[in-house]
Amino acid sequence: MTDFILSPDATQDIEETFEFIAKDNPAAAAQFLERLYDTLQLLAENPGLGRLREEFFPSLRSFVKNKHIIFYKQSAEGIDVLRVLHHSRDINTLMHKQALKEQVSDDASDALDD
Repeated sequence: MTDFILSPDATQDIEETFEFIAKDNPAAAAQFLERLYDTLQLLAENPGLGRLREEFFPSLRSFVKNKHIIFYKQSAEGIDVLRVLHHSRDINTLMHKQALKEQVSDDASDALDD
């Protein structure tokens, strides 16, 4: 079975968006979550749908859904979702920071393997 795993950053992105929408329209917030999770499942089953975004780091992909950009990497189980960002945010800055986090995480993992 293919599935998706949300990073802590992606979870926070989704929660913040949900809360923002829910302030004015709880039904729209619920609809946002439903559509997002349908899209994440679609990407888990078809990880090649997204555009390669190797300007940030290798094998990163993005997929635009409405006004949000989903950043993810393919995994053995499906996809690992790194961020879910509104298109009006400073994507370059946020994703370069994410790339640094990923590098630190990879370096720490490599050190443990040594």
